[in-house]
Amino acid sequence: MNALSLQGLCVGHKHHRLLTDLTRDIASGTLTLLVGDNGSGKSTLLRTLAGLLPPMRGHILWYGCDLQRMSADERAHTLSVVWTDQPRHLTLSGHDLVAMGRMPYTPMSGRLSAEDNEVCKCAMLRCGVAHLATRSVATLSDGERQRLMIARALAQDTPALLLDEPTAFLDHRGKAQTYDLLCALAHEEGKTIVAATHDIEVATPRADAVWHLP
Repeated sequence: MNALSLQGLCVGHKHHRLLTDLTRDIASGTLTLLVGDNGSGKSTLLRTLAGLLPPMRGHILWYGCDLQRMSADERAHTLSVVWTDQPRHLTLSGHDLVAMGRMPYTPMSGRLSAEDNEVCKCAMLRCGVAHLATRSVATLSDGERQRLMIARALAQDTPALLLDEPTAFLDHRGKAQTYDLLCALAHEEGKTIVAATHDIEVATPRADAVWHLP
């Protein structure tokens, strides 16, 4: 089954087109790398796939549903994203930052259930950041914060993940561990993952497909 289908997609900003006539299918349970030079449109494409930018032309189908017709709640239950931006909530603990991924499932009060807390705990364990649960985000390194952001995306419990340079702040070992994790999430848990990256040497052996942007 295709998780993502692009049909004649054109993306860009206002009247400036970056990528045109993109037609591609991405199967469920795969890790796809999005690669290209700086300015090639990787981040813009990811933001369009996430519904944060409207397509200039064409259609994006997630699991057969047109993204433009999906509600914000439907998108939140389908897609989770990790950007290169560092978290702004520096006063939070590591657990509280990860728990933000549960917002689509919590009541208006924001109170977490026992199930929500268990999901957060499992996400942190999977990302190797359980020891940061009580630490203030302000005291953490860039790499530790990035792993927490990935754990937050996992806690959102969506079938698809979009990541923009997920290993930007990690050393070589951390990069390898992150792509090992993404590969396992795709193959063992059936998640569909699209990651924009410059870490081609580390990421390519672990990926199912490499999508080169012109």
